Amino acid sequence: MAQHTAKANDHVRVEPQDLPITKGLQQGIHAFEAMDEDLGLVRILERRIPEPQFDLPYSDETEAFLPSLAGGLSVALARRSKSSIQK
Repeated sequence: MAQHTAKANDHVRVEPQDLPITKGLQQGIHAFEAMDEDLGLVRILERRIPEPQFDLPYSDETEAFLPSLAGGLSVALARRSKSSIQK
């Protein structure tokens, strides 16, 4: 989706504003970043996240944001799993 949005906006790179970030995902990102202050997981995720092959490269800002995005997805998934189990 980000690549399609970037192309529609005539960007030559995928910018952070091209990423489809929902309100729930944004909350997960904020929760991850708050936890990460104590844990330092971003450094680990920076080395572990493979870059998908797209037509457009990521901007430096987008590249720097990917570990927080991955962490936010993890938090959102964990919250979703927890609420499903409790039901």
